[in-house]
Amino acid sequence: MNNHASRSVLKVDTTCLKVDQDFYLIIYNINIPQFYLDDRGELTQVLNRIKQLLIQDFGTLNVLYQISASYILRHSESGETKTWTGSFFARNNTLGVIADFQQFNAATFVIQSLNQLVNVEQKLRANGFDTKWKFDQLLSVIFNVQCRKQTNNAVDRRHRDHRTFSL
Repeated sequence: MNNHASRSVLKVDTTCLKVDQDFYLIIYNINIPQFYLDDRGELTQVLNRIKQLLIQDFGTLNVLYQISASYILRHSESGETKTWTGSFFARNNTLGVIADFQQFNAATFVIQSLNQLVNVEQKLRANGFDTKWKFDQLLSVIFNVQCRKQTNNAVDRRHRDHRTFSL
């Protein structure tokens, strides 16, 4: 799959970074298009697929994840739009966070994520920043997953440099 596949595709972007002589940092950015949020049953299936992927790829390793979004901003005066991911306010490094980093727990991941994905658009509108750029439309939610793996563990083919695959 193209590394720059659209935000309307259910996909995983992976990056593997060698942190030091002993560890790799594995990062998964899992893109869930907005339309999955409209159907709780379908969203539950997607979250179960994510859970299975994390169990399969990381086993019992310590995995952290955060939920953010990709969305369209509209300038209140000019009407200009731009697609934005992560930080809502360019001069502030705070992410457009839906849920802060938390430890992955397979037993609670799906229900906890479902609860955190309620009223996503409202959470993004209530950013508290004084700016003329306003939230206009949600494109996708993004699960940013991070895990450190020892270099002596087998780093499978998904964990090499950067690649994208369908979920």
